[in-house]
Amino acid sequence: MTATATAGKRRKRADLKRLVLEAGVEVLERDGIGFGAEDLTYAKVFEHLEQTAGLRVTRGSVHERIWESQRDFQLEVLAAVVEWDVVSFLGETRATVEATVNEADLSTHAAREEAMRFLLRVTPMQSIQRSKTVDKWALWHATVHSVFSHSSTDENVATVRQVATTAYHKLFTARTELYFDAAQMLGYRIRQVPGLTERQMMEKWTSMILAMADGFSIREGAGLIETFELPSGPDGSPEQWDDFSFALWQVIPAFLENPLD
Repeated sequence: MTATATAGKRRKRADLKRLVLEAGVEVLERDGIGFGAEDLTYAKVFEHLEQTAGLRVTRGSVHERIWESQRDFQLEVLAAVVEWDVVSFLGETRATVEATVNEADLSTHAAREEAMRFLLRVTPMQSIQRSKTVDKWALWHATVHSVFSHSSTDENVATVRQVATTAYHKLFTARTELYFDAAQMLGYRIRQVPGLTERQMMEKWTSMILAMADGFSIREGAGLIETFELPSGPDGSPEQWDDFSFALWQVIPAFLENPLD
């Protein structure tokens, strides 16, 4: 059954706003963000609502009643996306770390090094590939990048940017805690640098990993990531590496140290 939505009559304005926002997010999930939310038109969202919920919404029921302009609507949809709780997407990485630790003998220097190499060879590209295949994670990531690359000083854009900043900080904190926990579980300790606390060192480590991840994500999308074997395993046995994992392996000593060295 279909119904024509009219603000303040058949449907409360708050309910209508929620339905249209949710539909806008669903359209972005389906179509992607492209180079911004400019393609997220009222018409496209109304069509989606009618197809999925049997609800007919007219432009007049939302324009200048709920949103002053279509642009304001687009920005609020972006804000709804970046408010998602994406910390849960780190669960797979944490599970890999815990499984590796549980299966490893960490009593010797060599065993700890081997466990660390395994995590470095598996989790970085796993995270990049997952960020592109899990719809919500991929959309969140693309939306945050779009918001932060927007140079507009418009008040509504600034509001969305603030929401994105809060969400990103929450994810950054969760990543820092994950990397710190992983280092401790593997028996590593944070390298001491005069003038920096242990927490500050881990935040620098997290910043570096995320900066590298952005660059290598672009290279992976362009098909430019190389995989290769190195005699880095026990007794010189070959191990499979990729560019990202190898780069992290090379900079590990600047941030972490094995107490058994």
